[in-house]
Amino acid sequence: MLSDFLAKNKLSTKDWSVVRAAFEIDTVVESNEAYDNSNFLVFLKGGRKYSCKIKSLKNLKGVESEVSIVDFLEVNGFPVSKFLKTINGKEFLVLNNRIFCFYEVIEGSHFSGSVAECKGAAEFLAKMHSVGKTFNALNSVIFPDFTDFSNVILDLNKSKYEVIFEAIELVQGSNLNYSVLEKTLIHGDFHPGNLKFLNSKVSGVLDFDLSRVDSKAYDVAWAFRTFGAEADWKKTGGIDLALGLVFLKKYQQINALNPNEISLFPELLLCRYIILMHWLWKNDLNYETGVKCIKWLLTNAQRVKAFLKDNL
Repeated sequence: MLSDFLAKNKLSTKDWSVVRAAFEIDTVVESNEAYDNSNFLVFLKGGRKYSCKIKSLKNLKGVESEVSIVDFLEVNGFPVSKFLKTINGKEFLVLNNRIFCFYEVIEGSHFSGSVAECKGAAEFLAKMHSVGKTFNALNSVIFPDFTDFSNVILDLNKSKYEVIFEAIELVQGSNLNYSVLEKTLIHGDFHPGNLKFLNSKVSGVLDFDLSRVDSKAYDVAWAFRTFGAEADWKKTGGIDLALGLVFLKKYQQINALNPNEISLFPELLLCRYIILMHWLWKNDLNYETGVKCIKWLLTNAQRVKAFLKDNL
C-alpha cells in the first residue's frame, strides 16, 4: 500500500520519512474517502483520518490563502475540513519544492439528492457569504476578473474552439458588469461532491482551493447548476431548473441576490465554463463535457432567465 502511494506521488522513501515524522503519521491506506482523487488516506496513531494533497511550490501563496480562509470559517463556527498541523504547529510542510497538506476526513455521507440536503447546502453557502463580508482578504490570492477573456482569446484557435468564442460573444454582449457585482468570501467550487451530510445537515465542507473574495452571484450560480444537474448531465450538459430552484429559493431566504444578479446566471455560468475550458486545454485534459454544458447554456439562456424570473 505504501509503495503504491509513494509511486503515484513520485515520492522517495527518504522524503516520505521526513513528511511522516513531521505530521506524526502512522499508516497509509487506499480508500474512496480520500479527497482530490488521491485514493489514499493517512491515519494517525489515534485513528484520525486525513487525506493528502501534494502541490507545487508555485502554489504556496494559494495554500497560505486557503489556510487563512479555513481558519476564518472554523472560528466562525462553520464545519470545514481542517488542516493537520505538523509537530511545529504549521498547516503544511515544504520539502524539495513541493507542499504537503493533509486534510481532515469529515464524517458523514455524500449528497443523496434529497430536498432537505439541498436546502442544508444552500443554508451553509448563504451564511458563509453573509459572514464572509468580514473576512480580511489582505493576504489572500487575488483572482482576475472572470469576465476578462484576453488570455483565452490569445491562447485558443477560434476555428477549433468556436463554441467558446460564441460564449464569449454572448457574455460580452450582455449587461454583465463585474465591478458592480456584490463581493464576499466565496467557496469557488461549491458542488455536492465537496460536501458531507449527517441527518440532512451539512456536516462538513472541503476543497477551498478556489476560495477567495469575489462575486457571491458567481458562487450561487455554480451551485444552482451543480445541485440542479440533470441525471445524465455529462451527456446533455443540462440543468434541471426545478432542482436548482430548490437550492436557490432556500439561499434567497437567508442572503438574497438581487434580480439583476439572478438574471445573469447564464452569463455567470458561461464565464465559469470559459475559464474551465481554457484550463483544461492548457493542461491537455478532456473538455468534451464542458462543450456540452456551454452548448446547453447557449441554447437555453433565455429559458433559464424566464424560468427564474417567473419562479422567484
